Amino acid sequence: MHRVSAISAGLFFVLGIIVFMVVFDLVKGGKAFQKGYELKARFENVHELKIGDPVKQAGVEIGQVKSVAIVNTNIEVTLVIDRHVQVRQDALATIKSIGLFGQNYVGVTFGTKSSRLEAGSHILTKERPDFDQLIARIDSVASGFDGLNTTIGAAVKAFSGGEGADNPFKFLQDFIGENKTSISNMFSNLSDVTLKLKNGDGTIGKLMNDDTLYTQLTDTGKNMNELVTSIRKGEGTMGKLMTDEKLYNETTGAMTDLHQVLSKINKGEGTLGILVNDPSIVKNVKMTMQKLDKASEGIEDQGPLSIIGIAAGALF
Repeated sequence: MHRVSAISAGLFFVLGIIVFMVVFDLVKGGKAFQKGYELKARFENVHELKIGDPVKQAGVEIGQVKSVAIVNTNIEVTLVIDRHVQVRQDALATIKSIGLFGQNYVGVTFGTKSSRLEAGSHILTKERPDFDQLIARIDSVASGFDGLNTTIGAAVKAFSGGEGADNPFKFLQDFIGENKTSISNMFSNLSDVTLKLKNGDGTIGKLMNDDTLYTQLTDTGKNMNELVTSIRKGEGTMGKLMTDEKLYNETTGAMTDLHQVLSKINKGEGTLGILVNDPSIVKNVKMTMQKLDKASEGIEDQGPLSIIGIAAGALF
């Protein structure tokens, strides 16, 4: 009888242990007894991360936090990753939270197709923005807006406030007051010009509103583009002149020869140079023309023999 009781008690104890293990495994998401490999991650601040917090990849739990310890000036977190999950060498680990004040977890990116991290390796990390620092920055920005608001208020008050040498806008107030009519007319004219442009009046208005002018300008631009392309390809006279080295050299040589000829003429060299630069030749030509003119006057009233004599006498 005592033996049966002992056996029953033993079976009850074993059954209780099994039930406890099953419940514990369910609470841990079925990962309490799953084997995995460890990775190390170092952070400057773990933001209340605790042992047992999940490790997730794209929202899927792939492991848990095994330990959190201070190492020198950093915090080293040991992660246990499921053995079927491959974490790449360029993957990043970041401490995140579910919602604004929810549970913390370690988020791991996929990385590229680089080699996987071996057990015990350190994974690259990215610090999570400090909430306290964010609040401090917001306070700083708010203070800046307060100062800006004060400055704008003072400027508006000075501009609308009345007289006095201390008012920095006094000159502007006086200027606007003295030229109120001119300023009003200027804005009225500007409104008229804008309306004319909108209605297509005037050259600029037509250019902005007339599709025909736009089409013509577009066609002109297209033709210019085709012309430039044709010249670049060496087509036509201009194209050959710009791309044909032989034609270019011949043209350059002709220009050089022409320059030399003109230079000789200016210097009085050669027949043409003498004619252009020697005043005595010009004088002789004028005298000859005058003699021929006198001879032609006497030819009208003389016979053939007399004509020959008159011409010879005029010339010699």
